[in-house]
Amino acid sequence: MVDWRDKIDPALKEHLEAQIKESNLYRDAYSKAGNQANAQLWIAIAVLSKQVFNLNQKLKVFEDAIKDIGSNVRQSIGKIEEVQSKVAEVREVSEKKNIPDKIKGVVARKSIKKTIKKKPAKKTLKKNSTVKKKSAKKVRKGISRALKKF
Repeated sequence: MVDWRDKIDPALKEHLEAQIKESNLYRDAYSKAGNQANAQLWIAIAVLSKQVFNLNQKLKVFEDAIKDIGSNVRQSIGKIEEVQSKVAEVREVSEKKNIPDKIKGVVARKSIKKTIKKKPAKKTLKKNSTVKKKSAKKVRKGISRALKKF
């Protein structure tokens, strides 16, 4: 006689065998039932229900983690945008005050080459460098105060 389990599709057969093995763990329970076949089926349904429940719990954990990551990313983007707007404000203020690019920290390669090629006299260099250092310190303090808010 051919066993009915041999006629099952091979893709389904693995799952069927796994459920039968799992329900056999509860043989003592369903062997005491009046209708053992029905009891075994109900145990198999309970095992499947437990598996679905566990998968749903894991899914909820993953969904919550993804939501947290998304909100953290949104907060970070918001902070980045705030910093960018503060930097833009500082640039506007520094441009209005005609502060040289070298002090702003936004030095173009061309301006570096020009300053290297054109060296002022030693006396003017000392006077200008002290003035530039003081204004650079003021600009750095203003930027650091603005960034401390974040």
